[in-house]
Amino acid sequence: MDTADPPTVAAETEAARALRSCVGPRRAEVLDLVARGATTKEIAAALGISPETAHDHVTLLLHGFGVRNRTALACLYHGGTPVHGGRPPRAFWRRIARED
Repeated sequence: MDTADPPTVAAETEAARALRSCVGPRRAEVLDLVARGATTKEIAAALGISPETAHDHVTLLLHGFGVRNRTALACLYHGGTPVHGGRPPRAFWRRIARED
């Protein structure tokens, strides 16, 4: 991806809405960009923040949803299962159950 042309926000799925509802607005923007495969530098450029701040947001998202890497986070976002077998916090599953 070219940093002059930041990635677009991923189409919202039920899983994406559930994940976004667990975080604040800025982290939700970061989550959308991670789900599209954006690098830390691309996230920083798209949101007008420093790469260090973008990295901090990504790290907190990974820890918050109990996944080890961006790929697993993107899998959750798109409705899949994390590739390493990790699992999100109970609050995430409660929200999913309420939507069914």
